[in-house]
Order: sequence, then structure tokens, then C-alpha cells
Amino acid sequence: MNITKASKKHFKSAARLHAASITTGFLSTLPLPFLATLYKSIARCKGSTVLVALDENNNVCGFVAGAVSVGSMYKKVFLRSAIPLIWYILPHLLSITTVRKLIETAWYGFAKKKSKNEQADNTNSGPSLVTSHSSPSSELLSIAVDSSQRGKGTGKKLITELELFFRQNGVSSYKVVTFSKDNISNTFYARCGFTLHKQFLHHGNLMNEYLKKIDVLVAEGDRC
Repeated sequence: MNITKASKKHFKSAARLHAASITTGFLSTLPLPFLATLYKSIARCKGSTVLVALDENNNVCGFVAGAVSVGSMYKKVFLRSAIPLIWYILPHLLSITTVRKLIETAWYGFAKKKSKNEQADNTNSGPSLVTSHSSPSSELLSIAVDSSQRGKGTGKKLITELELFFRQNGVSSYKVVTFSKDNISNTFYARCGFTLHKQFLHHGNLMNEYLKKIDVLVAEGDRC
């Protein structure tokens, strides 16, 4: 298995894997071309990345996406890809429920401050488990592994590579959000060293926000 930066030929596969594996999320209900364009745009943004795991046949069997600053990433994605993204979901805009969820999803990203130690937004937040520390702006946006590769350490390897990207960009801690009732995901993040930071409501669902601290890479010239 090889983990590499996603390129043009990988985004459709990543979109299909997202739709098949992340079944509880709102984005999974949107068309595959929308998801492929979204991941392509994320990968093009400075400070963001999409990494893919390739099997022995060079097929995508897993992926992870992350951003140093979620707010900055959302703005860049909107400015660069708003027209194709809107085009792909035009039929869905006839649904009031879909429009509401799109607004809530966009608000989650645009409301984030660019500071790496931003204060958590209280608009959609429930009772915080830790009130003395704010949430970092860096985030693991999504991760998925094909069913044929689960239990083989693929997910942990993807996280290790994402953390290398974060460390190279001066990130000392980052977060990930998942459904509170998703036992598989919650167990996975706990095993990967994340700690539960707070809970909040999103699309009417109770979400868990996990944090993880990592060591920042030090350039050779900065070593003592």
C-alpha cells in the first residue's frame, strides 16, 4: 500500500469512497461530481491537503483530507469553485431541508477564525466538556477506508501522513468532528490518540469534537 497526494485521477474515486463510507454525513447525500470537485478544490488550496491510499493495483482504497485553517480553506474553495459546485447541486436546491443544511455547513466553515487558537463558536455549540481551552483551526476534515482494507492499519497510516503535513506547516494541535453515536469512529479516534474536547449540535445531531496534540517539525537551522 502506498500513500500519496491525491491527483486529478483520484478525486472521483475519493468521492465514491466518501459516499459509500461516510453514510451519516450530509455531504454524502450530494452528487458524486460535487464531492469530486470539492476534494479537488481542497487539494489545490495552500494549507490544505487530500491524501490517498493506493492498493497493489493503484486503486484508491482510502483517503484523508485536512486543512491548517478551516475558515481560510472554505473561503478559497468558494472563490475558486463556487460555480461548478452550485451547478452540480442545482436540483437539490429545490429542497428547503437541503438548502438549510448547506447554509449550516457553510456557516460551520466561514464562522471559523483564522487563528490557530480560535475561540469556539457558540452559535451551534452544546455544553462544552472543556471550557478553559478553545478549539484549534486545523482540522481533519474527512477520512474513509474501503471495507476491504479495514482492520489493516490503513486509517492510522493516513492519519500519520496527515500529521506529517500538519507538522510541516507548524500545526501543534488539530481537531476532528464525528457523530456522538458513531461508535466505530469514536473508538478509532480514541485509539489514534485523540481526546474528547467538547460536544455541539450540527444539523440537529450531537457531535463529538476531538483534539490531538502533535510535535511541530523544527528546521535544522533552528535546532540548539
